Amino acid sequence: ASRKNPPTKTRRNPLPMPRPPLNERKIVYAIGAPEQGKSSYIAAAIAEEPRVLAWLPASGDVDCNGCIVRSAADLLAAIQAAGEGPALIQYVPRYELRREFESFCIGAMGWGELGDVAVLVEELADVSTIGKASPHWGRVLRECRHFHLRIFSTTQRPQEADKTILGIYSTLAVFWLPDADDRLYIARKTQLPMEQLDTLQRLQYLESEGRGQYVRGRLTFA
Repeated sequence: ASRKNPPTKTRRNPLPMPRPPLNERKIVYAIGAPEQGKSSYIAAAIAEEPRVLAWLPASGDVDCNGCIVRSAADLLAAIQAAGEGPALIQYVPRYELRREFESFCIGAMGWGELGDVAVLVEELADVSTIGKASPHWGRVLRECRHFHLRIFSTTQRPQEADKTILGIYSTLAVFWLPDADDRLYIARKTQLPMEQLDTLQRLQYLESEGRGQYVRGRLTFA
């Protein structure tokens, strides 16, 4: 009887080893009324970042030197084109902000696996709720080190944004908040003194890394 050859085993390519997480968590959160300086504060913080993924609900904020996308499909194509290289990808949403924002967060995690990414989210209150962060945004915040993401976000009304970011920020910058309830809310959540929050002037801010500790600063422009 003829002997049958044993079946050959196909060799599978091993999965790439994940990169070690970032050494430190970086979540910078700037809050305050319009035209108080929070966007300028964030812009200075990310000025040296070579790979930036930005969520910009106001199309007037876009940088003409970057790539502008308007859908999840466009975002995926831009990320694939950028690969591991430097790029500024700006997502300007259309209508369903919260649904599109979740797709944006998925894209951020995917791009971060290719290299460190600074994620900018303007006006967080537009896409979050007053409770727990949405599923994918929550992962971006809680697992930012593992996805190689550094987070930079702003909002005008902190009481209307999710509580997750207020509980895990690495740096908080508080600019003038005209609503007394907002100031009281921030004082209660961060242990920052009300007398300092009540006396902030335009371009002034309190910068805190938690535990009620802070420095008072002022933006200056050359």
